[in-house]
Amino acid sequence: MKKIENLIRKNNQKPKIMNARFTLSSRTLILRAIMMMTLVLGLTGSGWALTRTFNVDAGSWATAGNWTPNGVPSSIDDVVFPSTVTSVTDVPVGSSIRSITFEGTSGTIALDATSSGTFIVTRNFSLLAGRTLTIGSNVRFNLTLDTDCIAEIAGTITIYSSSTNRILLVNGDLTLSSTGLVNDAGTG
Repeated sequence: MKKIENLIRKNNQKPKIMNARFTLSSRTLILRAIMMMTLVLGLTGSGWALTRTFNVDAGSWATAGNWTPNGVPSSIDDVVFPSTVTSVTDVPVGSSIRSITFEGTSGTIALDATSSGTFIVTRNFSLLAGRTLTIGSNVRFNLTLDTDCIAEIAGTITIYSSSTNRILLVNGDLTLSSTGLVNDAGTG
């Protein structure tokens, strides 16, 4: 009988936990890692690309309220300019965006910076037929379409260059349709 009691007592003992801090399950560790990543991304801004649409007819690129959703575009964002937009100032030279689309089939949009430098588009550039884009009429700046950028120009681009500035540099693929045109307007 004593042997049976000892066996019962042995089997009913609770397992000893050596160190409670290090006995977390894999599931708990994974959930904590996901929560930490979410917190870090939330504190450092958007970790995912957004499509930001310019929501005024004329205004500053640097004004967060001029964009929907609210916020100045970052290097991973896609930027859209609706057909009603005519002028965008404060183009952020020294930075980049993922893509830029000029919507509409008529009208002119002017992009101007406050200082000279280079603005880079890394993935896609689109200008539809009938739309005219004017670059750097006040302050000349370089527009670079990066190595992986696919540019489709069916409209007209008018650039203001000089003997010392290269305004439009295409490192990626360029499709210039039969209606597409790139003008050099000189020194402005």
